Amino acid sequence: MYSILIADDEELTRDGLTKYVDWDQLEIDRVYTACNGVQAVSIAEKYRPDILMTDIRMPHMDGIELTREFRNRFPDSRVILFSGHADKEYLKSAIKLRVDAYIDKPIDMDDVSTTVSDLVKQLKNVKKEREHVQLMDQAANSTIHLIKARIAQRFVSSKHDWDEFNRRFVPVYYKPDPNDTFIIADILADNYSDTENVPFNVLIHQYIQHNTLLHNDQYYVGLQEDRLAFVIFRNVNDRTVEEVVNGLEEFLKNEINIQMIAVIGEKMIGMDSIASEYKSVKNKMRFYNFYFSDKGICENIRFEERNAPEELFIRKEQVKSYVDDLLRVLAEERYSNVNEIRQRLYEIYVTISLEEQREHVGWESFRYYSLKDISNAIREELSASIRLDGFEKFDTKVKSGIAFIDRNYQDSALSVGLVAEHIGLSQNYFATLFKQNTGITVGDYVLTVRLSKAQYLLRNTDQKLYEIGQKIGIPDANYLNLLFKKKYGITPTQYRRSGV
Repeated sequence: MYSILIADDEELTRDGLTKYVDWDQLEIDRVYTACNGVQAVSIAEKYRPDILMTDIRMPHMDGIELTREFRNRFPDSRVILFSGHADKEYLKSAIKLRVDAYIDKPIDMDDVSTTVSDLVKQLKNVKKEREHVQLMDQAANSTIHLIKARIAQRFVSSKHDWDEFNRRFVPVYYKPDPNDTFIIADILADNYSDTENVPFNVLIHQYIQHNTLLHNDQYYVGLQEDRLAFVIFRNVNDRTVEEVVNGLEEFLKNEINIQMIAVIGEKMIGMDSIASEYKSVKNKMRFYNFYFSDKGICENIRFEERNAPEELFIRKEQVKSYVDDLLRVLAEERYSNVNEIRQRLYEIYVTISLEEQREHVGWESFRYYSLKDISNAIREELSASIRLDGFEKFDTKVKSGIAFIDRNYQDSALSVGLVAEHIGLSQNYFATLFKQNTGITVGDYVLTVRLSKAQYLLRNTDQKLYEIGQKIGIPDANYLNLLFKKKYGITPTQYRRSGV
């Protein structure tokens, strides 16, 4: 979408153009107006419009001077001049300024639409040409990254076709030697978003290229997922591999504020063992990332190939009653099929979120969660959800009120009246209906939800009591302390120390 600035000292002209041209159809989503050239320059500096549509005769600064200023500041933008029969002398100057189009006065709205449409097409073409040039430049600079990434992917493929590999890459990009040694490092960024349009493997390649003494044929970086990459080191000793990976860790932490996990495999001789070692390293990474929270280089990872029994994951409708036991067993047993376990836990997490009508984390983020992260996410959902006995039989309005409270308990202004208004009942009727269905008052339920959330934050964070109070709708820390002790018999500080 594009933007346009209309400069004209006649208010009727400005209003008519704004109201009676179908700007959306012309792919214009922002229309700015100015009553003279000086105001137009100020607006243009702030919003950088793609098209200027201006009258020639205006006070303070005429359309010719405005066009000259606009051209100097925004050379890629387009300019349309309104011209009348008395403007011939002005038009000579306009020609020198390379004005893109002229519209005669009185203004015909169809002429405006046609002219703007043509200029939008020009702007699109310029944008496409510029993007093409940028892509060509990027391709020239990144070709080696792409080729080496393809070599890395061929190395780790379970279906080897070395004849094709030789045709594609040997000897221009790769010169094999039967005595070549290889070490694989799997690298997972704790959180990486390619906001600069740099895939994670390319970032690693650039780091090694510019910050180490390795030659171009000593490392090949491939990408498994958006923030999971692997490096195949060729004829590099173990110590140097560790130095490179340690340096990468420092770079990511200090320059981009990202932590990483790295698993380094065993040294191999010859290309034939790369695929099986890659699989082993990948499995170790999955295992470590799921069961451990420490970052850095992981060493001496040992685990038994043992899948979680299917009966461990019972029916979803029973999940709330057994989830703590499930998470405890997984942490103790450390089953090896972590991908399947994570998927089953995601189903549980989503089930709870949907039941409580709350938004949930998408799989694209959840698939990197450790067991500790998943436990926290599930328990956080449960902590704000107090399932009352007989919930399934409650009146629909009561269920809606409960869902509204669960979503808005953080608001200190939450009240019976606010909940009742949301679901379309009077305050007194809703309060009576709620008590009849649940056996407790609305206020008691709100307090139970808030204090349950306070328990979760006390167990799982180091936040101060006043910070917790602000997050649960009880901003007065002293009052929160009083309510907590009254309900649970101990103070928040004692509860945190107890480790319950």
